[in-house]
Amino acid sequence: MKDKFSTHQICRRRRSTLIKLISGYAIQQPDLRAKRLQEFAGQVLNPPHHRLASLQLSLQQQVKLLICIQESIHHLEKEIAENLAKTPGAFLTSIQGIGIILAAGVSAEIGDPAKQGSINNLISYAGIIPKVKQTGGTQGKTYVQKVGKRCKRILKDYVVQSAVHIGLQGPDDLKVDYKRRDAQGQHADFGIARRYLRLAMSLMRNCQTYLPRYLCSKQVPMKERAEYYSKLWPKIHEKWRKAKAVDIAFDKAMPLGQWRVMIKEIYGIELSV
Repeated sequence: MKDKFSTHQICRRRRSTLIKLISGYAIQQPDLRAKRLQEFAGQVLNPPHHRLASLQLSLQQQVKLLICIQESIHHLEKEIAENLAKTPGAFLTSIQGIGIILAAGVSAEIGDPAKQGSINNLISYAGIIPKVKQTGGTQGKTYVQKVGKRCKRILKDYVVQSAVHIGLQGPDDLKVDYKRRDAQGQHADFGIARRYLRLAMSLMRNCQTYLPRYLCSKQVPMKERAEYYSKLWPKIHEKWRKAKAVDIAFDKAMPLGQWRVMIKEIYGIELSV
């Protein structure tokens, strides 16, 4: 986009040259993309020829600005990942659908899990539980009201975002629960957010990765858990690889690194970095 990207130039360019250029950016179906690009270029209003140079210069500067912003985002995400790797919050990335940023946001707002009090207080603090009002004494009718406005809004934002991701891409049992709540007319985002907070606190306090409920029973053979961990490992590894923080995340002194060593000793699985 830095050079020769006006509608005139796109329309005049040979299709084969355009396909070769698009292929260099690993874009799928470059021939179809090239065809559609030239079709779109032929349908828009063409700017005057005497303004092409100034418009192209403006586009160049905007592309440079975009690249600069993207590089800043990558550096910040890497720093966030490195800081998250040093805390028990790193175990939240073992939940399918929860990435580095969401895990870091929730764990940062919660703080040290050992110093947190009741999980119900934390849920109320996050503002994801509705008010219940009862009239006429203990035998009276109860009314479920809206959630309170006074809450920790940043924590609420992170856990609700996490619930949405879990409902779309999370583990099967959590996705089923999300759909069930939604079908029954419940507030599925808040319901799964409450469940996610309980799960997050459990993972961070026990320094464990997510394990489906059916594998938590002592009667489940170790072989089944070993197979689950073998399938889980590439997904966790990919999240940290994208953040370019694999070395620090799986260092033996870090929580995830210690977990990796423990899994190898107990199940005899080689989780290669």
